[in-house]
Amino acid sequence: MWLTISKNAQIYIFGLIYHPPKPIYDSDDFTVKLFNDIDELSCIFPQATFYITGDFNRLDITKQSIDAG
Repeated sequence: MWLTISKNAQIYIFGLIYHPPKPIYDSDDFTVKLFNDIDELSCIFPQATFYITGDFNRLDITKQSIDAG
């Protein structure tokens, strides 16, 4: 879920994430979708501040973290 808040000409985007410990979906697909969403939102709102929060359990985002710097 994505929440966008605008205050004093600043945009804040919150990613509210839940990834269960034993998902019934492919975790790699979830990770790709998550980071594609972040890329798309950062293109639409290039000056936004992002907060990605939630319960990631064992979601492996090592590759994407390295790619993002």
